[in-house]
Amino acid sequence: MSPLGSFQRYDQPRPYGAVVRTGPFPLVLEAIPSALLAVRTALAQGAHGPAGPALVRYGLIAMEGVMTIEIGYPITPASASGLETSLRLGTLPPGRYAETVVNGPYEGLQAGTAAFLAWGEEAGVRWAKEGASGDCWTARTEHYEVGPESTADPSQWRTRLSFLLAP
Repeated sequence: MSPLGSFQRYDQPRPYGAVVRTGPFPLVLEAIPSALLAVRTALAQGAHGPAGPALVRYGLIAMEGVMTIEIGYPITPASASGLETSLRLGTLPPGRYAETVVNGPYEGLQAGTAAFLAWGEEAGVRWAKEGASGDCWTARTEHYEVGPESTADPSQWRTRLSFLLAP
């Protein structure tokens, strides 16, 4: 992981196609590979392909309870308007995001995310969250820039964490 987070502004909404999975923490994570295959298949049937690397958008995060995540791929704005599919079509909202990169196998993502959140707390970052409990994130994503689709060597994997900041 990079030692510190950085800030990035996205001026336009970023569309994606995804499937939604809800359940206990380990089960929703185990669903990621099959969900990505389902999304790639649905996009191909509509003569569209992914417009970037796979992503997971975390909505409700309850490590000891039920989580809700969206698993999919970015798509072009033109694809989003013309795509007839069973996929959930969503957008990552424009705004200012804090980002970092976690290198290596996915088993390191939980520790990398914890370190990133600790950095944010130390830096006084306010994350964009919804709901009374604050467990529902507006835009908390992992972007699998290099992963099993590109190389079988987990030491080469690269995951970008990108979390929307509160206005």
